[in-house]
Amino acid sequence: MRPIYFQGKLQKSPFQVPSGIPEDTLQELGLTYFSYGLISQNEVVLSYFTHEEWGHLYQEKHYNKIDPLLRGVVYSHFPLILWDALHACGQEKKLMAERNDVCKLQSGLTIGITNKECTEIIALGSEIPSRDFYHLLKEEAYTRKIYEMISKFYTMHKEPILH
Repeated sequence: MRPIYFQGKLQKSPFQVPSGIPEDTLQELGLTYFSYGLISQNEVVLSYFTHEEWGHLYQEKHYNKIDPLLRGVVYSHFPLILWDALHACGQEKKLMAERNDVCKLQSGLTIGITNKECTEIIALGSEIPSRDFYHLLKEEAYTRKIYEMISKFYTMHKEPILH
């Protein structure tokens, strides 16, 4: 997997996949895209993207202001968003289409975790056609592996990022 692009107040530089994101599990699950965002007081504090070009575009075009997945988690408190189930329109639809084109994605889901201090967002994308991907999500073994992967990510990052 390529280096992940990091942006935020804490640091602005490319770096390798942070510990806790098991690349072999991503590949085994057919996932080719991973992103993580940390939002505090309605501001993106940091974010990771497995696709460097998309990370640059996202920052340059200030997509965090119109991202329907981010908005769905932060403002509507949706804990899980299947990308195709979100009926975005206008700029939001163009943003999602551009991400899918740049990152070669056909399907995905976004998971949001909100607590008193911040909101965290994990997006998982795949080149698998939507219909096939959503059939996989119905399989307990598949969703368990996603859960385990995300749990491992959080276990590796127990220390709070915001102090």
